[in-house]
Amino acid sequence: MHKPVLTAIASAMILAACGGGSGSDSNDNNTSQPTQKTTVSVGVSDAAVNNLAEVNLVIQRLTFRASGKEDVTFDTLDAQGNPMKINLLEYTGDDIYLVVNDQEIDAGDYEWIRADVVNGSVGSNFDFTSSVRFLDGSQAPLAVTRKGNDGVGEIQLNNFSLNEGENQIVLEFDLNKALLKRTNDDTVYLKPTAVRLENLLTSFEIEGMVSESVKNACVADNADLAPLVGEYKHVVYLYKADVAVPGDISDEDSAPVATANLDAESEYEIAFIGSGDYKVGYSCLGHLDDAETIDADFGLYQTKDVTLTQDIEVNFEIN
Repeated sequence: MHKPVLTAIASAMILAACGGGSGSDSNDNNTSQPTQKTTVSVGVSDAAVNNLAEVNLVIQRLTFRASGKEDVTFDTLDAQGNPMKINLLEYTGDDIYLVVNDQEIDAGDYEWIRADVVNGSVGSNFDFTSSVRFLDGSQAPLAVTRKGNDGVGEIQLNNFSLNEGENQIVLEFDLNKALLKRTNDDTVYLKPTAVRLENLLTSFEIEGMVSESVKNACVADNADLAPLVGEYKHVVYLYKADVAVPGDISDEDSAPVATANLDAESEYEIAFIGSGDYKVGYSCLGHLDDAETIDADFGLYQTKDVTLTQDIEVNFEIN
């Protein structure tokens, strides 16, 4: 796969900064000291989920906070002046959509970056609020929980640096881990803990395929775990190398860093991963995987150890 080109039709939702920007909500320890300016591009990408037709996230602003400085805020508006609505499923893998362009910002260390989300609610106008659309055409509100009840959700990612020169960072949504649908609740919730922050300049991607023989063997060996409705779900999982017993998607330390569903050609892609040592695993039991429940029956069918210092290909085949 190629690295994304940061243009208006490039790849994952991109907010590019380089020359202006408004300060707001100043930090209590505000000081005025000279700093070097830089440019930053912020993208939003996702690992797709296969039981939804649309995942529409409405973001109204993006805020950067650095210690001792005023917050820098960029409003993310469409041509009509409304908060930007992005269907995340249109920007999967390494695809990026340009939202804000050519704004300037200080280089240095930042405490956090925060995206303010216009939450959906039952009865709200889904043209202007976050929502999901199911495969049958029905819709449901999408919301990010936060303290307070003002209709705004927050996705906040902490502790990162912007170097002098160009910076390209991505908010990577893993929708398999991020989306929750609770019983007797019409709203679908998005977990901010399932969003990663990666720098394109120091991150890489893993792609590959799972052979039909491996898929068939996994299904045959797990016949007693067949889904009651639908088909087996084939997923590739990425874990930190020091995870002794890889687990399913959750907030536990044994949970995967990222996931990727197989496409119609049995191929997968996991983008925007920092360098380091990892385990890559395949399972046909993705249908057991629930972000709120740890399933004792879940397991990986095949795993491989990898060291990521460049884009690599990892295939799962019968040895």
